[in-house]
Amino acid sequence: MKRRALNRLGLTIFALAFTVLQFGPAHAAVQPSFDTIRVQDGDVARLYQASILWTPLVLPLPDGSAWSFFTAQLKLPTEPGADPTLSNFKVFASRFDPASATWSPATALPGEISFGPTGVVDSQGTVHLVYTIRANLDPASFGSMVYIKTTPEGGWTGPTLVAASETAGHQLSPDLAIDANDGLHIAWQDQRSVTDEQRAADASNADVFVSDLNPDGTWSEPVQLSERTAESVSNSSRPKLLADGERLVAVWSIYSPEIGLESATHIEWSTRPVSDAAGWGEPQMMFDQGETLIGGRFLDAEANAGGDIAVVYGRRTATENQLYLQRLPSGTSEWSEPSLIAAGNRGSYPNIALGGDGALYIVYNLVDSGLSVQVGAISVAPGETSAGAEVALTIGEEGQQGIAAVSVGATGRVWVMYLHELPGKPSPTEARVLRGALVESLPVVAVEAEIPAAATPEAEATQKADLRAIAHTLYGQTVAASRGQ
Repeated sequence: MKRRALNRLGLTIFALAFTVLQFGPAHAAVQPSFDTIRVQDGDVARLYQASILWTPLVLPLPDGSAWSFFTAQLKLPTEPGADPTLSNFKVFASRFDPASATWSPATALPGEISFGPTGVVDSQGTVHLVYTIRANLDPASFGSMVYIKTTPEGGWTGPTLVAASETAGHQLSPDLAIDANDGLHIAWQDQRSVTDEQRAADASNADVFVSDLNPDGTWSEPVQLSERTAESVSNSSRPKLLADGERLVAVWSIYSPEIGLESATHIEWSTRPVSDAAGWGEPQMMFDQGETLIGGRFLDAEANAGGDIAVVYGRRTATENQLYLQRLPSGTSEWSEPSLIAAGNRGSYPNIALGGDGALYIVYNLVDSGLSVQVGAISVAPGETSAGAEVALTIGEEGQQGIAAVSVGATGRVWVMYLHELPGKPSPTEARVLRGALVESLPVVAVEAEIPAAATPEAEATQKADLRAIAHTLYGQTVAASRGQ
């Protein structure tokens, strides 16, 4: 059923179920040259298959260097002429040296199976990283979060478990935040509040938790943010954690058993003082599903040192995606009204970054013609609710490019990391980095979204089938991968 529905749309999975409608051409700025990340396995270079299940990560440092992280499988040689075998998923790390302007060969971080990195940089330039590891793909082997950080000598500390518990089950989708005093806080989803049967049945049976790194290097007792009662069996997923001055803000997706992984039913949020681990307020609804697909990897959130908080999210229909922006002004408890910043065949897998001046940068998958997928980008100036001209960052590169991550360095340089797929190949084969992406926030460009015409009952049934296939592709793969399926 899924294959037939996707074939009706005429799209590949990497194209992320976009139609070929276009609302205004992308601005054709010629970008600087990109860097390709090579992978080292022992003392040899290896081909690899980058995973689209987890967004890569690029972290600029104050000294002009940077670290990049991505999840991939090595292509291990077998017999001459035979296809290579794929290794387990691994998190790979590469460092950019500003003196030589080169990236080191990426090497695997500790963990037999590892995936899903999240990281921050403190005021001293130390990189803090959390990701999930598994011992093996046996159903009794659950994913556990580990924490590492860079050392003054340029290496990494040994991994230590984060908020470990015998009942935690799969610990997935971690998101690190750092406050103004370099305090570390983490949000994630795990299964310590579900039954043994629910834990064994599906990794998506989970709730959202938060913990803080104590001065002695231990993690505080997890606090559950999402509510689970006997009457409510909804699941919570993919939290975003943000530091805003003297408070923390968390945003997460809620899923129901009736809809499953097709879409979140709504998005919730809560806040607490940085200094009060138990001070979380009652969860509040930010927005609901309506007649669209929302939540999960359709949403990203970011904060900067000035206390700005922004959430960018998609609303996906059977014919288009609409990308919205909401802000939470520092010290307030009211989100701004949603602002439409992009629409059409663009906006899936949004990833955002806030500059020190409050400028917002958004990258996403953009279908520029037919099935060609590129990395699209827009920027919103401080105080504005509309973005500047859209830029296709990867025009001129063969194949398809997508699943991008964006960061802004101390000098305002925009770093974009993304995955590259060769023409005719089913999966990305390279991780690439664009240093100094050119994206303008002014002048603003108005966006208009067309309202789809009312469908006949037969067409509506087909659209619903298509949406189910799209949703299971977008939301189901990470859960399946976490279980070794």
